[in-house]
Amino acid sequence: MMPPFKKVCILLAINFVEAGKCYEQSRHITDWILPDKH
Repeated sequence: MMPPFKKVCILLAINFVEAGKCYEQSRHITDWILPDKH
């Protein structure tokens, strides 16, 4: 059985990856809508 803090770390890592994907997608959408914002 894993210590609770290790579980939390794993969950945070997974959430961080998901947040990163979400950020990348929103950035691409923003670039598509506002291509002059570079």
